[in-house]
Amino acid sequence: MFDKNPYLQIIKHAPCSEGKLERSTLKAFKIDDDDDIAKALGFHAGMVNKVDYFLTNTNDVQLIELTDLKECVQNCHAYIDTEIRQLQAFKGEAPTKREERDRLPT
Repeated sequence: MFDKNPYLQIIKHAPCSEGKLERSTLKAFKIDDDDDIAKALGFHAGMVNKVDYFLTNTNDVQLIELTDLKECVQNCHAYIDTEIRQLQAFKGEAPTKREERDRLPT
């Protein structure tokens, strides 16, 4: 049987682009890092990277994925701003709200 206890650690997210580190007071089993369960089981980097941590309770398994939503939202806003500016440059005037909406992917 595989001993997963050495991989139990405080849940934390990798530092954001500003260098800030978010962490919890809760612990879970780390899956995808240089010293994680996936590597110990023989998986190479990137093979198991859809979930960061997991917890178990008898037959129940909880998968935990950490995402830097603030950074994702900032990237999305930058993309939207770029698309609107391109549309405005193409038209020579400010685009309508409908044109803005139609320009963006859904």
